[in-house]
Amino acid sequence: MADWAAREGWQPGVGDIDAFYATDPAGFFVGTLDGELAAMASVVTYSPGYAFAGFYIVREDLRMQGLGHAIGDVVYREVGFDDVIVGGDGVPAQVATYEGLGFELAYWTDRWGGDPVGITAALVDHGVVAPLDMSGVMRERVHAFDTLHVPAPRPAFVDAWYAAHPDRQSFVVMNGDEIAGMATVRPAIPDGARVGPLFARDAKTAAALLRACADVARPWIAEHGGQLFLDVPAPHSAGVDLAQRAGMAPGFRCARMYRGGLPRLPLDQIYGNTTFELG
Repeated sequence: MADWAAREGWQPGVGDIDAFYATDPAGFFVGTLDGELAAMASVVTYSPGYAFAGFYIVREDLRMQGLGHAIGDVVYREVGFDDVIVGGDGVPAQVATYEGLGFELAYWTDRWGGDPVGITAALVDHGVVAPLDMSGVMRERVHAFDTLHVPAPRPAFVDAWYAAHPDRQSFVVMNGDEIAGMATVRPAIPDGARVGPLFARDAKTAAALLRACADVARPWIAEHGGQLFLDVPAPHSAGVDLAQRAGMAPGFRCARMYRGGLPRLPLDQIYGNTTFELG
């Protein structure tokens, strides 16, 4: 599924699919035709009232034959969309299709990409960023801070996402005993690196986190090529300004949509969404 998403240009992060699967092993669906994979979709349930749909792909040579609707009908029956808020990211060409399924546009998200060397040089080193350690009381703080920025608590996902991993690095900025910001960076498939989420209470904290992530990504990208990517909600002017100051440029765009009601989120603190694939 991650490979198919990479071929679509979504560039999943290394280890992302493992965190999603650990959160909801029953949330992944595939359709086969003549014994071969033909379509896929996921709806990962983060909590009893909130789920996120992603990996909705039909094999390129089989498109426009109704296979997407076929797997969508199965997912609808299995997950029970009427009982939960369901989020999703739609490419521009499919927004009307998702609206026909009851999804409502919340905002556009732009993928910003740039050279990590230039990003590191452009942003000030505030010296306040530390590696994130999920042990002890920090785990509770991370859960609470994440919940502030998403429609509902997602405890299993947070534990899996921030678990120690040789190819992933997470950072935190503290203000006394409270988290002021946190971010994760990891290599992307097939190349480059991804930052997400990047949640911060102010632009200074966000810049410090982005710089730390860029510094980690430099050797990866020097070896494998690509850019450092950050998915910024378009209405967040300070997030857009940060990406511009870092010398990044916008590229791929998706529509963040929800079915079952639009959640009220602090977009002014969301400098980077977790992923396009699954929220």
